[in-house]
Amino acid sequence: MVGYALAMNITLCIETSSAHCSVALAVGDELFDDNRLLERSHNEHLLAMLDALCGRANIRAADVELIGFGCGPGSFTGVRIAASVSQAIALAAGCPVVPIPSSQVLADTAQAETGLTTWVSCIRSRGTSYYLALYENEKKNETAPGHNRCTQAEMLCQSPPEWLRSVLDAGESQAPDVVGGVVAGIVGEMPPWLPECGLTHITLPPSAKVMVARTRAYHAQGSSVDAELALPVYVQGDSPWVKLSGKRKQAV
Repeated sequence: MVGYALAMNITLCIETSSAHCSVALAVGDELFDDNRLLERSHNEHLLAMLDALCGRANIRAADVELIGFGCGPGSFTGVRIAASVSQAIALAAGCPVVPIPSSQVLADTAQAETGLTTWVSCIRSRGTSYYLALYENEKKNETAPGHNRCTQAEMLCQSPPEWLRSVLDAGESQAPDVVGGVVAGIVGEMPPWLPECGLTHITLPPSAKVMVARTRAYHAQGSSVDAELALPVYVQGDSPWVKLSGKRKQAV
């Protein structure tokens, strides 16, 4: 991004799209993070969590050089909290911001915790509506998060979309956890309307610490924005602020 250096040593990441509040602060290669199950009290704890991270890293919030935040989809209030806090710190620090889809963070978290490289991310909206997306990691090595790409963008669903049916059908016709020749799984809350399948299912909250490398990579490729443009995004059919269509950042 014009006006900002590409080498960002102090990177802050915030993810509050779920019942968990996750924050991470990287100073060079040193990482500090905090993850808490807060349900609906993110606004009561987030600033204190960030202040504690800065204390552990012996820096001020004004020293932050780059911010990444989970921009949705997810909890309407949670996503807005992450966006507003990111904007406030970015304005104070004069630094750029990288909005990252929360489904991307969820898939990255699953890939970091397991050996599986293809994930269907499931994020509950309300009632029986869920946000579904598909991510595939084309890793060349164990530290190449930029090769994780979205092959099916987020959809707000109340029944299995056609692309998910094909994934499930492929899984049924092959060995367990194998789809199209690669291991696959489902991460997040399982929709009640999802049929029984042989794919691995894990429930993990999105983790801010996996956002650091991607935040830096997206900034290096010019995908960061000024503070006032760091807005939540919502998918078609949900409460609109900024439509996800056309806002997708391509994986590096």
